[in-house]
Amino acid sequence: MLHIILTILKILGVFLLWFFAFIFLLLLLVLFVPVKYRIKAIKGEEVEGRLLISWLFYIFCFRLEYGSQRKNIEFLLCGIPLKISGKKKRRKREKKEKEKIYYEENSLPSIKKEEEELKREEISHLQDGETDSKKREHKKRKKKSIFSFIQKIFQFFKKIGYTFSTLCDRIKSIKDEWEYYTGLFSDEKNIQIIKKCLGQVKKGVGHIMPRKCKGFLRIGMKDPAWTGRILSILGILYPLYGEKIKIIPEFEQTIFEGEILLAGRIRAFVLLRMGLALYFNRELKQLMKALKKEEA
Repeated sequence: MLHIILTILKILGVFLLWFFAFIFLLLLLVLFVPVKYRIKAIKGEEVEGRLLISWLFYIFCFRLEYGSQRKNIEFLLCGIPLKISGKKKRRKREKKEKEKIYYEENSLPSIKKEEEELKREEISHLQDGETDSKKREHKKRKKKSIFSFIQKIFQFFKKIGYTFSTLCDRIKSIKDEWEYYTGLFSDEKNIQIIKKCLGQVKKGVGHIMPRKCKGFLRIGMKDPAWTGRILSILGILYPLYGEKIKIIPEFEQTIFEGEILLAGRIRAFVLLRMGLALYFNRELKQLMKALKKEEA
């Protein structure tokens, strides 16, 4: 009996060991195997776009294609497409629209008839009681007109005094807030904390940004002056794209076409490390409490 129990515990232990090893391996894959992305945009006579996101050596893929004549979204598992076509969605939309039109056509005439009958009844009742009610209302209005006029004047001046006092209080509170936050952000210690946080965010954004970038843009306007202005704006942005994107100016025709390819990768470990560094930063927590005016 003891031997059987030990055998069962041994099998259970081996199973748990393999299970936790599998979970650990999966966690390592999620953290360290990058998610790769590839974006391609083409502008010619038509606008086309393609997006490909893959993970774990293209075992899991997501593909999106956009164009004037085709719109396609599909998931791929080990190269086998699990296609999500837009035809079913279109059919459902068309069916719903047809049902809506049918309902409106059949229900609206009956609803209109009922509304007309109700209106006629209301008009007949109102005409009977209009004469008596008008006389009574006329007498009441004469009595209340003088009193209501005096009351409105009093309320008007009361509102002016109230708005003036609230405005003064609001200006004072804004002034106090401004002095508090300017003093907070002018502190050298807080400036260093913000710089460290911005450095972490910069690393994260730099990691997400595409590592591969190439393409060309052909830009032109009929007026050469406008072409020159566009080129001057692109010249300001030159440090971002450098020699990776070729700019081809056209001074004699209006044209805008090109092709751009972007590719990069994202590792979850890098973003997790950045998030944890910000989350466990005590100085940042103290600054956040100071911004919320909480007690440290």
